Amino acid sequence: MRKACSRRCTPGTPPREFATSVLLYSHLIPPGSPDPVADLRGAIITALDALQIDPPGVKAHEALTTTYIAASRTHKAAARRLGVPYGTYRRHLALAKQRLIEQLLRQPATTSTPPPSHSLPEE
Repeated sequence: MRKACSRRCTPGTPPREFATSVLLYSHLIPPGSPDPVADLRGAIITALDALQIDPPGVKAHEALTTTYIAASRTHKAAARRLGVPYGTYRRHLALAKQRLIEQLLRQPATTSTPPPSHSLPEE
């Protein structure tokens, strides 16, 4: 799971990439789900929102949402948008990905698709 998440485990991932993710066969997706892609996106959004429990979690949430949901064109643009030096941004993003993976590993399987709290771009 860590390897799958580290490559493409963000809410802004295009639906076609979610459709081929090995995470569709993880504990995040309830057996017999009618829409496993939506369940996976929902699980990732739930984990992302749960990061905001402390100041480092808020920074992690900001780094991930700026990078993948607001879809900054480059990492340098995301750093500028956040108002931090590029090196600081890269550190925040690396820690944010790690925290998201840990949150997903702790998250129990869902029984239905949770309503997303973020507006995600559809392709």
